[in-house]
Amino acid sequence: MSARDDDFWLTRDLRRACIHEAAHLVVARHRGLTGSARVWRHRGDPIEERTFIGQCEFPDLYEASRDTRNAVGLAGLVAEMLDDEPDMTGTDFFDWLELDAIELSMTDLIHAGHITVRNINRSIRRVRKLWAEIEDQAGQLAQGAQ
Repeated sequence: MSARDDDFWLTRDLRRACIHEAAHLVVARHRGLTGSARVWRHRGDPIEERTFIGQCEFPDLYEASRDTRNAVGLAGLVAEMLDDEPDMTGTDFFDWLELDAIELSMTDLIHAGHITVRNINRSIRRVRKLWAEIEDQAGQLAQGAQ
């Protein structure tokens, strides 16, 4: 792989991680939660794992309503997928989950709880509405990850 290819994949992986964590953070804040997010370069096997990974912390998430936990839990992967597939529907997302083409992390799955096409459609609408703020937050996370 050329250095140019490496740069493409590093940039893409950084953007995905930042969009993912930013979406969790922005949705959580809009739901009245406090928290933080960070993204860092992972030094694991670049073939098997992502080069950049992230984490959010919301001290009050477990006390939040089921609807809020679901909104925060789905936001990251929904935002990632919308960044790649802007016309994605809830049915597309649900089908990809069912086919194991995409996967929620264990913590995202715990927060999301019961996943339905209806919940996914709500998450898609919410993430689209907050997209400018999510991109801005992702840019801030990317600067900190360099």
